[in-house]
Amino acid sequence: MRRIYFCTIGIALFSFISLRAPDASEANSVEITNAQALIEKWGIQPYLQANTNQVNETQIKVAVLDNGFAPYDQVKALLPESTEIIYGPKKSSDTSPHGLRMAQILWALTGKNQKNIKFFLVHSNGFTNFKAAVDFVIKNKIDIVLYSSVWPIGANFDGTGLINGVVKKATEAGVIWINAAGDYHKRVYEGQIVPQLQSQSLILNQGDRDYLRFQNVGTDNTITVTLSWNDFFEDDNGATQKDLDLYVFNSEGDLVGSSERLQDGDTEGGNASAQIESYAFEKVILKNPEKGEYRIKVGRKGGNFVATDRYRVLIHTENYKDVYFQDHTERGEIFSPADLGDVITVSDIDADSSVDSRIDPSAKPDLFIPDAVVHFSDNKSARSSSVAAAMFAGIVSVLKFTSPKLTSLQLRRYVQSLTHKPADMDHFKVIDPHKIDSKVRRFVPPEAVVFLAPDGHFLIGTREDPSSLPFFRNTQVYRHSPDEILVADPVRNTAFTVSAYFRNRIRSTDIEFRQVTGASKNWVTPSELTLKGL
Repeated sequence: MRRIYFCTIGIALFSFISLRAPDASEANSVEITNAQALIEKWGIQPYLQANTNQVNETQIKVAVLDNGFAPYDQVKALLPESTEIIYGPKKSSDTSPHGLRMAQILWALTGKNQKNIKFFLVHSNGFTNFKAAVDFVIKNKIDIVLYSSVWPIGANFDGTGLINGVVKKATEAGVIWINAAGDYHKRVYEGQIVPQLQSQSLILNQGDRDYLRFQNVGTDNTITVTLSWNDFFEDDNGATQKDLDLYVFNSEGDLVGSSERLQDGDTEGGNASAQIESYAFEKVILKNPEKGEYRIKVGRKGGNFVATDRYRVLIHTENYKDVYFQDHTERGEIFSPADLGDVITVSDIDADSSVDSRIDPSAKPDLFIPDAVVHFSDNKSARSSSVAAAMFAGIVSVLKFTSPKLTSLQLRRYVQSLTHKPADMDHFKVIDPHKIDSKVRRFVPPEAVVFLAPDGHFLIGTREDPSSLPFFRNTQVYRHSPDEILVADPVRNTAFTVSAYFRNRIRSTDIEFRQVTGASKNWVTPSELTLKGL
């Protein structure tokens, strides 16, 4: 997987997430102690000095969207005096300091500039408040939005869906939207819904097993298992007619939790009945579960599923170390709106931070911030994709004031230019397919580009699906998802698939296939019917 490391600014530019912060009751005196070290680390001190003498007619407007800013009213000294707090139409309890901490980090990276930046703390807890928050952003012509959350539901796994439909209105209005990637690494399973399967339980691509396994090693914790599938409308009045159910069993086979709400296209959803749900998700909450192994099953109740339909299972708990998800996949960890191409998605090089296994230019996250750690005056520290996103938002705020005409499109193009190709491609050289050994040449599709690494590993870039090659058809090897890489081993005369996340572990005797940039069409996974006809 490509990784974009953001280590310094450079003049070239101008041509649900857990922050383990103090409780609200402790927050009124907590300051960030390593602010100056961060400013020096990211090389923005010269811009801060220039901004001190620069006079702009208007302030840069920055909105921090979050679920809580407690106890902001009592500690306004932690943020600029002009800061405004905006509540949504549905008032929610403001007990979380998460948003306050995000705003503090952002402001710290600006050198605590009082005159050049106008802060808005906007409550966005729940979908109604979130929509209202985006409307506020557009109406008030906000320049930069920091959103350090992701939604475990609402996505179609391709950058579209309910949440992204809302956020896209802001990005189309010119807002620079900076989003945390989330902290769901190794907590997600993404699979294909097989339409031909008639049984109640889906086969989850686990060999002979029709269940997913996870281990609970914690005590006094709450585990949330969320199932969602790609049938969300960008209009919140739409309702899915595709129906899946979720079941969780212990190792003895006892049912410990289930969610069997009816998805039948009813737009009233849960407002009409607790057993009716208009959105494509189910959720099971296990409170204080016993230690041991648990098993997840997904039932297909009804609906006209097609070969492109996919689903995700997310396991979430506050303490990352409480749960080990044995059957997680190395894909599907980026949830909306972090998966939207129009936003800049930021992560930390951290075990918890979500990654996406895709290798095309739209892969997420867009940026990895190394060592995104803040230290507080109460001797506590925080590190997460939330912190990384807040740091980058602070940097962008400084740049926006220095260059007021900086647009979201310019910033995204600059970010993409940092690593316009996978880092491990730097050591490959292009070679003529006709001059290579015949054992390798038989794997080269028409109009493909062949690269050779110093260790003898071949990489083939092709627009066409390599599964059409006779070798793969004969071995009946195919991808379970479009982002898996097909690999051929000419020495052992075998073939296999590998997650793009682990592509750097491919042996030198192998040939790896990647879709080239600008492909005319996406690779697609062969359907069960096609496979049976090989």
